[in-house]
Amino acid sequence: EEEDVDWWTMNSDLRSTALALDAMARIDPANGLAPNVVRWLMSMRTDGRWATTQENVWSLIALTYWMAATGELEGDYSYAVTVNRDELASGSVNRDNVDQPVDLRVAIQDLLLDEANGLFISRSTEGSQSGDGQLYYTAYLEYFLPAASLQALDRGVVVAQQYRLVDPLTGKASGQPISEAKIGDTIQVRLTLVAPTNLYYLLVESPLPAGAEAIDPSLLNTSLVYEGPSMEPVDGEWPWFWWQPTATDLRDEKVALFAT
Repeated sequence: EEEDVDWWTMNSDLRSTALALDAMARIDPANGLAPNVVRWLMSMRTDGRWATTQENVWSLIALTYWMAATGELEGDYSYAVTVNRDELASGSVNRDNVDQPVDLRVAIQDLLLDEANGLFISRSTEGSQSGDGQLYYTAYLEYFLPAASLQALDRGVVVAQQYRLVDPLTGKASGQPISEAKIGDTIQVRLTLVAPTNLYYLLVESPLPAGAEAIDPSLLNTSLVYEGPSMEPVDGEWPWFWWQPTATDLRDEKVALFAT
């Protein structure tokens, strides 16, 4: 683990771990730590990638050398997958299909609700198979909570959102927040952020109410009346610079604000 984060070199614990795996794959591929390092690197992905370009590059380099050192492309074995003693799939792996993932799904309604569920993945060598290669798997449980009954979650950054009616001729917002609007109304969205610590690479997403559409202030027919998103301090001393979001994305269902 790194003692601290160096923002200039984009170092991280994950990048340093990938560098260590790269060294082991080239110098000592039989090292007993390496399989766990590979497993950890793969588990740290989100949507098939790591957090930064540095982490992506060094992880891919390390895993490529590890794949070559362990001969994983020479896979030759059989496998079986069962859930609660019901077989989901079985088959064999060889050079022709070693790079083809197998996607298996079980509906939550088909799982046991009152006791633990058992997922079993077995690997075997049959007939003339050599048994070479590695078997990797990833298991996910995805479920959806009743959003309307959930309480707000505080993870250090507090975001409050208010809606105010806007005069379409002057672009000025009313002083009182509103809780409802009718077709044709123009609404200003005011976000208030409370950040107890310094933030780096902040992304704030403001979902659009159903039926609403974001006004693009960069267009000639709207720029005369409406200003683009800006950010200013509410409490405390004013900073020496005036700043606004680094980038703004107007999307169908939300507005995303980015600030470094």
